[in-house]
Amino acid sequence: MIRAIIIDDEKHCIDVLQHLIARHCPQIDLIGMFSDPLDALLFLKETRVDLIFTDIEMPNLSGFDLLKKLGPTPAKIIFTTAYNQYALEAFKFSAVDYLLKPIGADDLMAAVDKLVPGKNYGLGQEQIDMMLRFGKEPNHKPKKIALATLESLEFVEIDNIIYCQSDKSYTYVYMKGNKRLLLSKNLKDLDDVLSPCGFFRIHNSFLINLDYVVKYIKGDGGFVKLTEGEEIPVSRLKKHQFLEMITVI
Repeated sequence: MIRAIIIDDEKHCIDVLQHLIARHCPQIDLIGMFSDPLDALLFLKETRVDLIFTDIEMPNLSGFDLLKKLGPTPAKIIFTTAYNQYALEAFKFSAVDYLLKPIGADDLMAAVDKLVPGKNYGLGQEQIDMMLRFGKEPNHKPKKIALATLESLEFVEIDNIIYCQSDKSYTYVYMKGNKRLLLSKNLKDLDDVLSPCGFFRIHNSFLINLDYVVKYIKGDGGFVKLTEGEEIPVSRLKKHQFLEMITVI
């Protein structure tokens, strides 16, 4: 059983999540529910917990501040929030997940399914620091990102990512040095995270780092050539938008 607690200052939110867990997640044993994050912090200092569901915006102590005070923990963290300005897409690629209120059963089950044995979804200090930066600076553009592959969690420099290619429900990430990672995420998830960092969804199957474009080859949609020699097709629907994003003399 997964020993879990819920932290939320709104009682009805606790009740909803408790009901969903009881109905859809029999592998979870709820051992505590807290409307005051300070009470939860005291409990966590003395009790072993496998999973923490925590709201972000709470009086007395935010979810981010709670993590900061708690320090490194082997517990898995799932944020529950009604707000989407906390770099939620970035959370997907760190060792946490989130549930956007109102919480749905499918989203809850998908998040809990990530906690299967053998997958490293523990939260380390570097990841906590990353989350704290995003929480305090909603428009902050990170230099590194944590990518969850099928076997591990890889911290990579965003500037080292050349392009991403979809493969059904998976995505290949191609980086400098002929390195390639396979993620169990679709390309839209990566697009949501990386588009503010100079990436462009040039085709339904490709997301490219514009810094690596060296040539545009004209055509119906055309192609772009990247620094490593790859030729990536440009969708006809994205051609005009792409040409607007680069300087054409």
